[in-house]
Amino acid sequence: EINGEDNFLLSVHKPEFTACPTPDKILYEWLEKGWDDFHQDIKHKEEIVKKNIKQNTKQKSEETEEVIIKFCDSPERHKKFNEWSSCRDIWVKNQFRIEATRKIFTDLYSAYYELKRDEETKEIVVGNGIFCDAHNSAIMHPILTQRVKLDYNADKNTVHIISTSADKELYTDVLQNIDGLNLKDINELRQELVDGDYHPLDRNDTPIFLTRLIRQLSSDSFFSMAGIPDGWEKNSRFLLYMEPCFIIRKKQDGTLKALERIDEAIEAGGEIPRTLLDLVSGGKIEVPEDSRDFSVDEQLAMVGGESVD
Repeated sequence: EINGEDNFLLSVHKPEFTACPTPDKILYEWLEKGWDDFHQDIKHKEEIVKKNIKQNTKQKSEETEEVIIKFCDSPERHKKFNEWSSCRDIWVKNQFRIEATRKIFTDLYSAYYELKRDEETKEIVVGNGIFCDAHNSAIMHPILTQRVKLDYNADKNTVHIISTSADKELYTDVLQNIDGLNLKDINELRQELVDGDYHPLDRNDTPIFLTRLIRQLSSDSFFSMAGIPDGWEKNSRFLLYMEPCFIIRKKQDGTLKALERIDEAIEAGGEIPRTLLDLVSGGKIEVPEDSRDFSVDEQLAMVGGESVD
């Protein structure tokens, strides 16, 4: 809970590994090395050779003989091994789960300090609705995003991804320069996003909105609620599928959005400012000639394309 609000999207605590269940004493000499390492399978020796000392009463001496003991000779030993093995299997599963959680924690921990270091240029967003183009496998990016916050609680050794009040966005940068897409209705879709306030992690209304979005972008498209369907490229050009993700990216400075809106305004017949026309169409400014006499130093500097200063 932060600022009195339960607004966590994800919390990951760093768990500690636990010790392997202790085997029965009758198993100690039979277990191969590595039985307490969850990365290794357990193995036991099939047989053990023991040396017995035998008294020779006639010669009044001791004789040593080797005795081979097989693991399966003792039903009790076999039973204890199976019981311990079952307990160890549960322990192994838990350790792998702990290991996976620690990996996620480490990634988020590193991301927290990366964002803290580069907070002026980087941000973290939650995204959904992964857009794919069958003609370009490099294009795979969420179309619906919202800026979130990463926080670390050192006392509890827990990393939190926290929801914010930032606006939901249609990430249209990925759609630019892709042929076959209808981008004329993108403003209407943006307005629908504002009106509906569809969250990237919502499982009810957001999929309906994203289905409508991809269909409006192209008739040659497919929406999937359950990841990437097998062989989708054979039947459709574009795919949009549900898969929540968190992304660290460079902060958007708004330039592309501004250019998009200028372009849309021009398409709609809006008046183009004279200054903008001069920037993009080679406008010229008349500069009056300087008719004064130049000094020797100034003339020498002009020959070299330099300033006297």
